[in-house]
Amino acid sequence: MPFGKMPVLFVDGEPLANSRAIVRYVAREFKLEGGCLLTAAKADVWLETLCEIIAKLPFQEKDEAKKVFNNPLIDVLK
Repeated sequence: MPFGKMPVLFVDGEPLANSRAIVRYVAREFKLEGGCLLTAAKADVWLETLCEIIAKLPFQEKDEAKKVFNNPLIDVLK
């Protein structure tokens, strides 16, 4: 298993790790990326933005003192 982490997608016996890389691979493989580079880039913007938002959610925080729900992002999501 690459990097000792999940998820892993095996393609023709080759492991592909990292969820974002897997999402992009599947989108390209099944022609879900929109058909042009600009549309694919816009989809990447949404994917990266979503990942950044998820990374800032309190349950991702390692420091217990910072896990309180006074995070300004939580107010936006309410």
